Amino acid sequence: MCLMLGGKTLACLRKTGDNYMFIGECYVYGFMDGKAIDMLEDGERQRTKFKIR
Repeated sequence: MCLMLGGKTLACLRKTGDNYMFIGECYVYGFMDGKAIDMLEDGERQRTKFKIR
């Protein structure tokens, strides 16, 4: 699961070889209402690039 920059909800991704496939949006308690961005800014999470196909 990840928060795509500019997104308002978490996204569920499935790894397929070297790429990822978008499965859909999801809800995870504790990561909504800006909590995921707060964790990124506090250094608890990091940015990662994904190839989505």
